[in-house]
Amino acid sequence: MRKFSISSTFLFGLYLLFTALISALDAREKITAAEYQQRRDKVVSLMDNQSVALLSSGTTKARAGDLNFPFYPDPNFYYLTGCKDAGAFLLLAPQGIKIEGAAATQVLFLASGYNAYTGDLRGEVPVLDSSGAMVIADKKHFDEIRHQVLSRADALYVPAWPQGFLHDPISDKRFFIEREAKKAIKEKYSQLPIKSISAPLAQMRQLKSEQEIALLKQAASITSRALCEVMRSAETGMYEYDLQAILEYAFKRLGAEDVGFNSIVGSGPNAIILHYDKNRRCIEAGELVLMDVGAQYEGYGADITRTFPVSGRFSPAQRELYEIVLRANREAIQIMKPGVPFKEVEAKAAAVVADGLQKLGIIPEAKAVKNYLPHGVSHHIGLETHDAGEYKLLQAGMVITMEPGIYIPVESTDVDVKYRGIGIRIEDDILITPNGHEVITDEVPRTIAEIEKLMKEKGLGQIRIR
Repeated sequence: MRKFSISSTFLFGLYLLFTALISALDAREKITAAEYQQRRDKVVSLMDNQSVALLSSGTTKARAGDLNFPFYPDPNFYYLTGCKDAGAFLLLAPQGIKIEGAAATQVLFLASGYNAYTGDLRGEVPVLDSSGAMVIADKKHFDEIRHQVLSRADALYVPAWPQGFLHDPISDKRFFIEREAKKAIKEKYSQLPIKSISAPLAQMRQLKSEQEIALLKQAASITSRALCEVMRSAETGMYEYDLQAILEYAFKRLGAEDVGFNSIVGSGPNAIILHYDKNRRCIEAGELVLMDVGAQYEGYGADITRTFPVSGRFSPAQRELYEIVLRANREAIQIMKPGVPFKEVEAKAAAVVADGLQKLGIIPEAKAVKNYLPHGVSHHIGLETHDAGEYKLLQAGMVITMEPGIYIPVESTDVDVKYRGIGIRIEDDILITPNGHEVITDEVPRTIAEIEKLMKEKGLGQIRIR
């Protein structure tokens, strides 16, 4: 038998080809270092010359003992750095910060070394571009440099503090986070005015770049395909958590790193609860299941809702209400384009729902629609499910939701009994384009015929990676 040998040169060539392909895939699936740099440069350009901005990634939160909840960096910090480390800090200063004799306008402080508990090598950030405008420094120098910079600054820019307060049950005192933080800063740096950097960051974050849009489309595709798998797999007698498990398995199988928010799987009367996420109920024959879910991909999350009959077919009453919600979803999406006010889109969806409910005799007049559609129908998505941004005029580059619904409580005695206990919502993610819009969640069915057809297909085990 003739021996077959492969030269080291050939293997090395294959290695180079493989690494080049991996690099190309990574470039498509992540925000580049150059884009992070552009974001930081823009923030610095908006600041007063003698001011400083300080952002933190946040800290881990204990679950029990030495076990922590999963860590997610502060969205504003992550938007400017791409860094996922806990306890990291970003200092921005237009006049420059001296680091080892050199001046830099941007310094990222990271803890150095290897974390034996998690296996993480601290300080993983996107590779710097050739300008090297950001300096990465060891976190052990942070206190010294922070004091040096803040002592001579004319103003301090910070993002908004977490809302709410800490309650001490022994003294029964409430410590408001923002008030206490500002008080502590003033005690140490009395000359330092505190300004918010949240508004300019919100304006930046509401308009997505091409790279961000690509990540949101990937998150939307994963979420859509996972929802299709759930519809194929749903059966009477399953528990809500069964459907959640199928969905979240599909998320992971298709490349998502996590859920963007707690999965909502509301069956029967639970579909009326807007943020229901207990997911413990057994689903009975003939009931609808409302699933409001979103996969997170490279930090960016989709937000999709579909409502479907666990038995595979809508009842006549369910069909009537579903068609109203679907029409509201479609007609509101149709008017989405640059220059249209958010409130006009909201009004359109509410008007269609009101008209449908009036024709069914469920409400006597249009303004009563709030009884059965109690929430807004559109919000920004991105690094957060309800992402930062303004609600004035639609602009090209925004990615927003459209999510009308109808929710009729069981105890609504003034409504025909056949409609009681039904909750329906249909939510899609919409990219506003220069000339109109693009629905990025079209992979998952919306019409009654499409849903009933899909639910006849074989379920669990059919997930495929494209």
